[in-house]
Amino acid sequence: MNNAVVNTSLPVYVEWLDEYDVEGEITYNTVSKQLEWVVGDIQSGRRKEFTFQVSIQPSTSQVRQTPVLVNQQRIQANDRFTGELLQDTAAPVTTELSTEAGFAEDNGIVAR
Repeated sequence: MNNAVVNTSLPVYVEWLDEYDVEGEITYNTVSKQLEWVVGDIQSGRRKEFTFQVSIQPSTSQVRQTPVLVNQQRIQANDRFTGELLQDTAAPVTTELSTEAGFAEDNGIVAR
């Protein structure tokens, strides 16, 4: 893939801590909470990762809920062989940790 770009945003109650590790260029807008990762080229069979830290102070309105930390992510890139535009989305990231990693179900629910 060529010219890959990932876009997402943070919910209003999530704070960007400006701590991240990435290969590529990051742009974060503190007003709109929009995040853009210019990934660049991705070779076949390879992957690129972007890790970052956010902070959340749950409110009483979020008790018994699993808050979203990062909204839906969207990627666009060009297929280097066909020239076609490739697009995909990923579900929002919540406070729920994977049960496949040994965590109990509903571990991300906000408690009083």
